[in-house]
Amino acid sequence: MAVVSGILTTTNTDNQDLVGEWQSGILVRTGGNQDLGAVLFPILTKLGVEVADSHLFNWFERWPTKANFNAPAAAVVGATTLNFNDGQTPPTDLAPLLSKGTVLRNTRTGEYIIVTADPAGADVTVTRGALGTTAAAVTAGDNWALVTRSSGEDGSIRRASYENPLVLTNYLQRFDQTVRLSDLLKGNRLRSDDKGALFERRLQAAERICKDIELAFFDGKRNAVTTADGTMYLTGGVRDAVQSTAPDNLISGDATDKSIAIGDFNAWLENVMLNGTQNKIIYCGPKFYSAISHLANSAEAGFRIVGPLETLWGMHIQTIKTPHGDIDLCLHPMFKEMPSHHSSAYILDLGLVVQKTMDKLELIGNCENPEKFGTAENYRAILGLKLKNPTAFGVADNISVILPA
Repeated sequence: MAVVSGILTTTNTDNQDLVGEWQSGILVRTGGNQDLGAVLFPILTKLGVEVADSHLFNWFERWPTKANFNAPAAAVVGATTLNFNDGQTPPTDLAPLLSKGTVLRNTRTGEYIIVTADPAGADVTVTRGALGTTAAAVTAGDNWALVTRSSGEDGSIRRASYENPLVLTNYLQRFDQTVRLSDLLKGNRLRSDDKGALFERRLQAAERICKDIELAFFDGKRNAVTTADGTMYLTGGVRDAVQSTAPDNLISGDATDKSIAIGDFNAWLENVMLNGTQNKIIYCGPKFYSAISHLANSAEAGFRIVGPLETLWGMHIQTIKTPHGDIDLCLHPMFKEMPSHHSSAYILDLGLVVQKTMDKLELIGNCENPEKFGTAENYRAILGLKLKNPTAFGVADNISVILPA
């Protein structure tokens, strides 16, 4: 069953209260009632919201179970000082995670080593070939797995070992759309259908602002821009978080034929699926959806369809079994009308997404209106996006064909 099943089913789904944040009548329909609207924004509104009191917000992310160390440089068999980092670009020093008595295992050679002194930096003093294993030359890029930590019977209390937290930042963005009915008169008579016309204008404005929010949550670029009207804060979306924090989770197909080899596709998927929770959903444009659906229908390289097709709020959701776990494949309604997103996809870990809110989406009436005969209202919201672990998210572009091995 899709991970979003039940989230979108509520007792007031058909409620036409235009002040609401997530009613399907507002968020999914377009002027042509073609079910081409926002779907991520209402899901986040249902999953949970954190209140914010400033346009700038920061948070810390920690991974206490991190247990793999990278050797960036080669070392001979007799070397008793080894260098470790996290293998990322730029690399992060992992010394705080190591302490005297830590046991590591080289996943390539099987050699065990024991840390003999609390390291102060990237260089770590060790006993080679420990626990009955044979010391072997270290190759640059070797992976060392954390086995355990202990201390001698007469040793002092082991120092605390910890990981340096990742500091993340984003902004709250102001969204607004005006509802205006410019003339309440027909000829010299007061309109008798003004409520119907006003309702349609409200609906169209609601569609526009919800789409603005939706696109910002996917493609927004985090920034604070100085303008003549003051600072314009822009919230960073999924793409921005992946680009800045987990660049290996961003992939693009061939610029000419928009194809990608299944090996490269699997490597991208593995980078994303092995992080975060199992509640992954992939929002696709129609061409990307077709490519991965075809792959699953052919059972190529471990992909296959499991479970029935579900349709929720204009989304067609199909659970796909991949070599790295199940994922909900969703044809995003809005992307169908956007050629720029036809071959794109966004993997989201719903358990790690939070909507930050200063002002929830609401309709403000009796706005200042310079027109003598008319009415003006305004939809307003101040919202932002918080992705707790960006490595659990992914973005794909220019993929319409997945080439078999």
